[in-house]
Amino acid sequence: MSEAYLHYVQDLERRLSELYAISDKAREKGLDPSLKTECKVAKDLADLVEGLVGPKGVAESIRELNSKLPREELAFKIAEQIVYGKFGHMEPEAAAEQSIRRLHCRLGRHKLLCCPRFPQFGKVYVKL
Repeated sequence: MSEAYLHYVQDLERRLSELYAISDKAREKGLDPSLKTECKVAKDLADLVEGLVGPKGVAESIRELNSKLPREELAFKIAEQIVYGKFGHMEPEAAAEQSIRRLHCRLGRHKLLCCPRFPQFGKVYVKL
């Protein structure tokens, strides 16, 4: 990364921090339902997935596996980790549904919008 580009990115981050500070200060007046700025800044795709989809702790696994696996395989590996309880207990079918519907759409297809349901997938079943 060139020094000019690094300076540019640092300047964008500094300006973003300033804007967040202005937003938080304005919200402290209590005129908005939320007292803090809702949007959290994601530093990479792993942060984005954890912030939009969860579960907590998945970003670290995504970063670790991202250099080892293609994105499509990565989504299924993370789904497997969720089903096997690496990030906390979930019922297997609920874990599979969250994993396949959400993670694959974020990691496999690079959709960055927050969509809680994806009609292109049917019901998810787990074969034990």
